[in-house]
Amino acid sequence: LDRDTYLPSQSVEVSGTVGKSHELPASVVMAFLGTQYTSAVTDNAFAYSIKLSKSIKSGGHVLEFLVNDSYGNSGFASAGFRVESVPTKMVNTLSSNSVRPGEPFTVSVSVYDQADDAMKSVVSITVADSSGAAVLSASNTTGGVTQLSFPTGQKPGRYTLASRALGLAEASPVLVEDFEDASVSFDNKTVVLRNTGNVNYVKQFNITISGTKSYVVEHDVELATGEFFEV
Repeated sequence: LDRDTYLPSQSVEVSGTVGKSHELPASVVMAFLGTQYTSAVTDNAFAYSIKLSKSIKSGGHVLEFLVNDSYGNSGFASAGFRVESVPTKMVNTLSSNSVRPGEPFTVSVSVYDQADDAMKSVVSITVADSSGAAVLSASNTTGGVTQLSFPTGQKPGRYTLASRALGLAEASPVLVEDFEDASVSFDNKTVVLRNTGNVNYVKQFNITISGTKSYVVEHDVELATGEFFEV
């Protein structure tokens, strides 16, 4: 063989010599992955080129040789070589493509070689907004499950989750949903209403004060994300 290691779709250049003491025809039959290839023996030598499949499995392979001549003589030999794994496909598997801020979601990244066999590697994961600015990042190994969550108040809209490993990259869309929410706290003197969602909080805020007499205090509030109102 012309080398010990090959890539998918490369050709294995086979050559050799056959020891025979007569001039009658002889041939070499090469068997590889269920297919036979025949080469004539000329001047006690032979040569043949076998093109590997683009989807051949990686790892060790064996090429078998059977020599036959016109006298019925035969001989057997074999040669081994390896095929390298070539990263061919990457797949992102998300638990959800639509989430609220603060809501956990997971992603698992798989990388496959030319034979669709899984490959092991470190994977980098980045989530970016429409301008390309990164808002989340993580790393893991292929097949591992990574948990992510957007910060509370993350602006709603479309984001892109991009994974990278072994020279491949794959992008998946993630939608941050509109989420209207607020929290109320009280310290015996002050009532605080805080916008904990990711959109403007526009509502009427009613406070009931009970005692000898009851009072209802009404306020129309409009709070941007993170803003608060005190009474």
